[in-house]
Amino acid sequence: MSAPTGEAFSGAVSGSPRLEALGFTVAVPPGWDLRIYRRRPGGGETYPILHAATLPLPPNRGDFGGGVVERMRPGDLFAAVLDYGPLRQPTPLFAATRPPWPLRPSDFRPSVLHRALGGQTGTQRFFCAAGRKLCLYAVLAGARPGGTTLGRLNELLAGLTIGPWSPP
Repeated sequence: MSAPTGEAFSGAVSGSPRLEALGFTVAVPPGWDLRIYRRRPGGGETYPILHAATLPLPPNRGDFGGGVVERMRPGDLFAAVLDYGPLRQPTPLFAATRPPWPLRPSDFRPSVLHRALGGQTGTQRFFCAAGRKLCLYAVLAGARPGGTTLGRLNELLAGLTIGPWSPP
């Protein structure tokens, strides 16, 4: 796991009402730590990643929340939107043509997690928006998804706008 250092932005936005970088614009709800960045190229192209959590994001974390999800307590949330590059040709994996939110409790299952941790459930949805192939990965810590916890995640996602972006 490497430190997600990026070209456009890599910093906490606690208290900031809006963040815009790398084709993502987010109205940041209170209580969220959010970063938008690109990893430094290590031999290939890199694409934007958005990380958001209701706990402080550590400087060293994996694309799918390694280093974050292990520290989550009941009621905590983690979300990542990962860009897989421009949509040059439609593929079955990226067949959905709009963001997959709002999310429902039935969208979350422990079996979806990249790393199974007790008391956590997750969802992973692939989609296209603004000519980009994207993945939403979200983890909820607690007994069941729903109620206030899922409402907080949907509030964050409702404030996310995805625009075009292409590598420099």
